[in-house]
Amino acid sequence: MGSYDNSSKIVLIAADLLPFINAELLMLSSAPCYGVKKKHIVNAQYEDRYSSFTAQIARATTGVLSYADYSANNITSLVLRGEFSNKGNISHLTADTYGANPAVMKLLKELMRIPKLQPATVDGVPVAQKFVITYEISVGSYSFNYKFLPIETE
Repeated sequence: MGSYDNSSKIVLIAADLLPFINAELLMLSSAPCYGVKKKHIVNAQYEDRYSSFTAQIARATTGVLSYADYSANNITSLVLRGEFSNKGNISHLTADTYGANPAVMKLLKELMRIPKLQPATVDGVPVAQKFVITYEISVGSYSFNYKFLPIETE
């Protein structure tokens, strides 16, 4: 019988019959099975995140929208498109409509003065990122929202 070592002598199934028996030794990979690692994308931002960009837009446009008479030109909605360069500056800012209107041109000029942001990054490399600002204008008031557009990684 041999010497007693206080271990079980019962074997339920041989380990080589079940190939997944060593599954606890497997480790997860950050790369998917097809071998391409997902890119780490960070949107353009100020150091204290997105709330400050909202505040900067509000500061830049309050004076312009408060004193301009958009109702005389039948402007009730205004869509602006622009881009943050890979240095964080606003560039290519345009209005979808009413681009030649002097009040809209003044609004574009004020928005171009917004302090630069930290640029968007893809895997730590600064890249350009497009954005859209939409204004809803009524007599005596306005509201706006903005969104960053997805970064094209290819």
